[in-house]
Amino acid sequence: MPGDNQLEYYQLWMKKAEEDELVVRNLLKDGGPYSPICFHCQQMAEKLLKSLLIFMGQEFPKNHDLLALMTMLQKLLPDVENIHSPYLGGWIPSPSGDNF
Repeated sequence: MPGDNQLEYYQLWMKKAEEDELVVRNLLKDGGPYSPICFHCQQMAEKLLKSLLIFMGQEFPKNHDLLALMTMLQKLLPDVENIHSPYLGGWIPSPSGDNF
């Protein structure tokens, strides 16, 4: 179990993730726009991953790389499902018609 300061830091990150979730829910309820919905979903996922790393007593780089954060978490918790999935790509349109 984390120490008091570590627990407070974990709770702070969780609160920030919950704020992103609230924004997503409100935007979805109002019918979009979808670009900020995607942004806040990414932010929520990042903050949740970082909060888990904090809870586990791990430091993390100051970046927004979900795959790197997930890799760090999987080293601590090997049973965590891999974030690599077809759902990570394909939502950003490109002029050629391919999605990236």
